[in-house]
Amino acid sequence: PLSFVEQTIRPMLALDSLTNFGKWPSIPDSLLIAILDSLKSFDVTNGSPVFVTGGKIFSLNDKKLMITSEPSRLSYSWKTSHSVRPASQALGVNGCNDCHSIGSPFFAGDVNVESSLISQAGKTISKNDFQNNSKLYQTFFSSTFFFRPWLKFIIILSTILILIVLVGYIFHGMKTISNIIYSNDFTTKGDKE
Repeated sequence: PLSFVEQTIRPMLALDSLTNFGKWPSIPDSLLIAILDSLKSFDVTNGSPVFVTGGKIFSLNDKKLMITSEPSRLSYSWKTSHSVRPASQALGVNGCNDCHSIGSPFFAGDVNVESSLISQAGKTISKNDFQNNSKLYQTFFSSTFFFRPWLKFIIILSTILILIVLVGYIFHGMKTISNIIYSNDFTTKGDKE
């Protein structure tokens, strides 16, 4: 309950709202262990209390902090959109390579982990993790965009060749049909004479 947190946990944090305004509160692992242990000893929750921050779940096991990363953590991941920019600076204004080049920060970049724990400060998560892709997959997929202009050229050239062959067969077919009609026309005239 919020009242329990206000009375028990807030004094342990001893955070001054004026000096921490607009910042994540930074706490050491030892303080988190003490807080989780207090919650467990007061028995105000059903089950074991955990702390979720930076995409990870922190729990206690024999007074030691255990860090797990499991699919249930995704429910605490709020994805945000990119910044709004004018059209001249928007992603894609320079073509597909803005996002789909090898090493592009859009897919291959890292996201800073925002965490209240001092031990987790400065850590990053790869953007590939948010898409459940490996860096190898993303690099391979991005490299296909290097060959994309070649592929367009091959498709256009193939289409032109197919059209030339098709037109050739159409003309050959018309010639064959006209020969049949022409020969039948003379055969019928010769029979009448």
